Amino acid sequence: MDDIVERKPIGWRAREWQRMLDEGVYRNQSELARGEGVSTAAVSIALQKLRQHPG
Repeated sequence: MDDIVERKPIGWRAREWQRMLDEGVYRNQSELARGEGVSTAAVSIALQKLRQHPG
């Protein structure tokens, strides 16, 4: 799965992660990071960029 995650654009991942948080798939960013096999910092940075540039 790591190979798939690394090939997806950061914007796509951020939108998908935000959707999972919104739908309750994961309770918080830390749980999401563990579930997706990435660092909490990567999730935080991606979601922050998504909020800054939502389009």
